[in-house]
This record gives sequence, C-alpha cells and structure tokens, in this order.
Amino acid sequence: MTQDEISQLPKDRLIALAKLAAEAAGGGDYHDLIILEACGKPGDFNPLTNSDHAMIVAARLDMTISFGDSVVLVTEPDGLESRTIEYTATGRIAAMRKAVTLLAADSAQYI
Repeated sequence: MTQDEISQLPKDRLIALAKLAAEAAGGGDYHDLIILEACGKPGDFNPLTNSDHAMIVAARLDMTISFGDSVVLVTEPDGLESRTIEYTATGRIAAMRKAVTLLAADSAQYI
C-alpha cells in the first residue's frame, strides 16, 4: 500500500498495524512486558490518542521525531521512510501521535 492508502485506513486498522510493527521490532521479554503494562487492558492500546503508546511505538521502531514551525517529521532509521504531518499551534502533540502511528503502519505492511 502507498502512504496515501494507509492514511485512508480506518483508525482501528491503523492502530492494529502500529501495534504489530511495535511487537515485531523485538526487544525481548522485558520490553514486551513494558508494552503490556503501558497498554492496560487488551484493546486499550491507541497511539493515536495516547502519547505514552505513541512513544513506545517510536522507541521500538527507533524513530526520530523532529518539530518545525507547523509540521512534525517522523523518520525511521537512516531515513528509509518518513511521515510529515502539519499542525496548528494547539495540535502539535496530536500531529506527532498521528505521524508515529502512520509510519508504524507503513512499516507493518512489510512484516
């Protein structure tokens, strides 16, 4: 799928793909336990609305997050793939969560 096609996926599918990518990134039992504890009950994982979850995804996939005046850029290691999301003054963190989730979903299609 292209980035545009992934952007059009329903939120629940994006979340599932982001979780798949984070889980597939490895890290061992300790890191898996951290994810489980941070996510709470099954079905609670939502990096689109929860910054802790988005940061777990970003860390597991070794993403780099950069903020500009009105955009956030999230990249994978070595800049293989990236996502840029525009934001307003009040939507900076929401844009970051969205960019992380979309980039993770992009990555999940190759698992």
